Amino acid sequence: SARACGIIRNLAMFARQQSASAGPVRLGDVIRSVAELRQRRIESEGIELHIDDRSVRPVAAVITELQQVVLNFVVNAEQAIVTSGRRPGRITVRTFDRDDRVVLEVEDTGPGVPPDHEARLFQPFFTTKPVGQGTGLGLSVSYGIIDSVGGHIGYRSAPTGGAVFYFDLPAAS
Repeated sequence: SARACGIIRNLAMFARQQSASAGPVRLGDVIRSVAELRQRRIESEGIELHIDDRSVRPVAAVITELQQVVLNFVVNAEQAIVTSGRRPGRITVRTFDRDDRVVLEVEDTGPGVPPDHEARLFQPFFTTKPVGQGTGLGLSVSYGIIDSVGGHIGYRSAPTGGAVFYFDLPAAS
């Protein structure tokens, strides 16, 4: 019942239609709420979710918008691993402080992104998913959210051959 209560609380927060104002947000709180929503599904697919939260500084943002970005990164990582059949899979979500920025990365053990797709990843309606499984809006919406709060968003190949999607935001004073 506690898990159900937490999921309902998080879903209600995600579903809010009112515009919220930016406030101090710890990325660890964002990660925990997304993990609570996805943990059971991820585990049922034979994927381990590892959280490495080393950031101590907050950022100025709307928590539900950051949850949307992190949820998109995690769902994409999960789908990449499932589609590739690379099991057991692993998704690592990490945060750390770098100078006056706070960084969040989502790394997976999927197949990564083909080099010819990298330049288009954040463009609206671009998707690498089969027809009916993706709209091509997740990463472009994420780009808009991160850009609107003075952040940078990107992709790089993981050392394991998978993908690392990341963003950094200015640390709040």
